[in-house]
Amino acid sequence: MAKSLQQNENGEWVEVDYLEIRNKEIIEKLEPTLKEFIKEKNLSYSMKKPVKLGYRFTTQLYLALSKYGQMSPDNVAKLDYDTINDFWLKFLELTAYYNRYFEIVSNRQLFCAFMGINNRIYLNLEKSQDEDIANLMRAINDSFIGLGFTAGESGEANHIAVKARLGAKDVGHNVVSASEELVANALTGQKSPQELDRQLARILGEELPKSKRLKP
Repeated sequence: MAKSLQQNENGEWVEVDYLEIRNKEIIEKLEPTLKEFIKEKNLSYSMKKPVKLGYRFTTQLYLALSKYGQMSPDNVAKLDYDTINDFWLKFLELTAYYNRYFEIVSNRQLFCAFMGINNRIYLNLEKSQDEDIANLMRAINDSFIGLGFTAGESGEANHIAVKARLGAKDVGHNVVSASEELVANALTGQKSPQELDRQLARILGEELPKSKRLKP
């Protein structure tokens, strides 16, 4: 899907990179917006420091991507390791191009928009029976987590917003704090409500109400 054979003007069959063409189309389409934002902040194309226009420009990027529509069920079923990896690499190229000017923090939702899939399909690919695909999706998710941490640490993005996105269930990246993980592990396999209360209180350093304490 990402690459196909097409005939050129000489009647020769050549490999065409659809995503490469699409990236060029998007960059060309958003060029007037890019110039407008750069002029607004008195920037030049040679400047490397991003400015905080990420939300506004990302909205334009979503709009440009939406023009290509959603992937058909047949094409979703045909997704293989190489195709997903092509999407990932071209996604990185596109976001890297704009991150020279704006603080666009890559995330799952933007990547889904780039692929033309929804979050449910992304999660299903993470659970694929094809281990190569599952591992690739996990590696992509790890990259989003790393990029999020880096953006928060460098001040390019609000660290509270980054933390919320990383920890959001299903739509985020399933990152939990050490204390939350301890709580989850402690509760696994426990059957007694009293035992659950005691374990949770001990982990959190809290005191149980008298009504919930075990009788001597």
